[in-house]
Amino acid sequence: MRLAPALLLFTALLPSPARAQPAPAAFTLPNGLKVALFEDHSLPLLRGELRLDLPAPAEDSQAWLRPLGFRMLAEGGSGTRNATAFALGADAIGLELRLSLGPDSALWSFTTRSQDQEAAFSLLADRVTRPAFDPLALEPARMGAWSELSESDALARARLRFTRALSALPEPDERMLASVDATTLAAWHRRLFRPDRATLVVWGDLDASQARQLALLSFGAWTAQGEPASGAAPAAPEPGPFLAALPGEGPVVAIGLVEDGRDRAQRRFLRPWVLTQLKAAGIALEEGDALSLRADAALGTSAESLRARLAAALDALPASFTAADLASLRAQDATEKALMSLHPEALLSQTATPAETPGDLAAAKAVLDRWCAPSNRRLFASGDPGSLQDLQTSTPKR
Repeated sequence: MRLAPALLLFTALLPSPARAQPAPAAFTLPNGLKVALFEDHSLPLLRGELRLDLPAPAEDSQAWLRPLGFRMLAEGGSGTRNATAFALGADAIGLELRLSLGPDSALWSFTTRSQDQEAAFSLLADRVTRPAFDPLALEPARMGAWSELSESDALARARLRFTRALSALPEPDERMLASVDATTLAAWHRRLFRPDRATLVVWGDLDASQARQLALLSFGAWTAQGEPASGAAPAAPEPGPFLAALPGEGPVVAIGLVEDGRDRAQRRFLRPWVLTQLKAAGIALEEGDALSLRADAALGTSAESLRARLAAALDALPASFTAADLASLRAQDATEKALMSLHPEALLSQTATPAETPGDLAAAKAVLDRWCAPSNRRLFASGDPGSLQDLQTSTPKR
């Protein structure tokens, strides 16, 4: 979605970090939606994030439906508007609305002019609480989902399965995808999207009374309509290994850690230390929400030797974490939170998706133990079939 020229101009004029902003005004709507406002009248702009916490995939028998459901939600219509009308309405007021889907939450971020606050909140609420799942758009989306799952390219297929495994998402079969219709998606949305799982954080040209009125007007009618999931759940997520035989290619190995919702706030707190330790050990990291270590080598190198190196780096993390590391992380966290007050985007993100300090050293080590445990690892490897042979025989069955 394109930014309106006026909004681009306003964005270019955003103030540099020069002064601390006020603490947020926080309140909760009767339906359970939590709202936080950082009031700042220096520019006629509003920025914000709405986070929806998702249940752990193991607790959601329709977790397999998330990729298709969120794709339909992001690209379809909302409220009384079809997809085209929604896009035109957003462009007309310069609303930039983005959806990011993680393993444990969905996040909508938005930017708009304060003069268009009512229209912007209305569009956001329509998108989140009143989606219109177009049956005509469903078939192309369903075919796209099945095309990805049945990808003929060995490398692309192994990569996709590896990525889904790191989010603990089981794979549907063709029969399950074929059973999805607009009614199925509407029921899925009503069950998963609940105001008591959501947090709205806003920064900008708005006072507390205006924020409360807008939140009530836009989201006050949103109610929790929990329904039992329909249909049988697919098999548990694949444990791997996810291998792609590429004759004549050197081995590439990745070990990823599953993000299934456990210890998520504590992992956010510990992640900077984990990244620092791995980089100090010369371990390359892949991009993505889940932590994934990567190693590659020339043709003729055993993939098993690369796997063993990555596994050893993970094995060492829990034992090497000390009381001094915990104290340093706490000091770093306090400093970053103080600096965040100068940066709207960082503060919005921190407020919508907070980290949580483990209670003590033992608690921190326990989180690291669970995070880095062999049972929480998934393995990807590609390369010449000869380099993968030892890997296939040495990888334990889960």
